[in-house]
Formats: sequence, C-alpha cells, structure tokens
Amino acid sequence: MAKAFGGELAAPSVKSWDVQAGDRKLQVKCRLVDPESKRYESFSPFRSWAFDACVFIALDCYTYDVVRAVEIPMATVRAIARETAWVKGHRISVGQLAGQVVGARDVTELIRVALDDLG
Repeated sequence: MAKAFGGELAAPSVKSWDVQAGDRKLQVKCRLVDPESKRYESFSPFRSWAFDACVFIALDCYTYDVVRAVEIPMATVRAIARETAWVKGHRISVGQLAGQVVGARDVTELIRVALDDLG
C-alpha cells in the first residue's frame, strides 16, 4: 500500500489508519476470498473513523492474486457499513463492494503493479 500510494506506513501503535499518503490517511482492509464461493464474507470491523479513505483489497484465497482493490472515502464507508454489536464495530461485506459504490475508485491495477515491483 505504501509503495502503491507513494506513502509511509504508520507505526504499529497507530490506530485507525495504516498509510500516510501526502496529506491523506488511508485505512487498509484485506480479505482472502474464494472467487467461486457465494459465502457471505466481510472485512475486519471499523472501530473508529479517523482516516480519509479506506482501500479494500480482495485476494484470491488460492493464489493470493489481487482480485479487486477499491479506494472509498471515509464518509461513504461510514454510510454503508453495518453496525455489528458483537464485534463492537461496523462491518462491510465483500459483496457490498461488488457493484458501484459512490465515490469509489478502482485501484486494482495500482496495487498489482506495486506488488509486482516488490517481487
């Protein structure tokens, strides 16, 4: 993520965001997915909103290839996330990101290129 967005990784103790890219704080959520499965899968919960955008990355559970990566502004993430009491947070499912999401930007190729450059 840091390479893809030309940013710096946050220290491990920083909460709510993972990469500082210019003046933007980016949260990162990754999830292994089975492209053939119809199971309901969700990303780890949000417990704070102190970031500018979240980059959701779906990785193929067999190959670890990037299936899809999308950057979504925090306000939209907050609007579409569902509160889940038992995790004391808000969650977004992989399926919610399959269609059009207001303000979303597809960054799949950006992430794939950055990963290739690391290898």
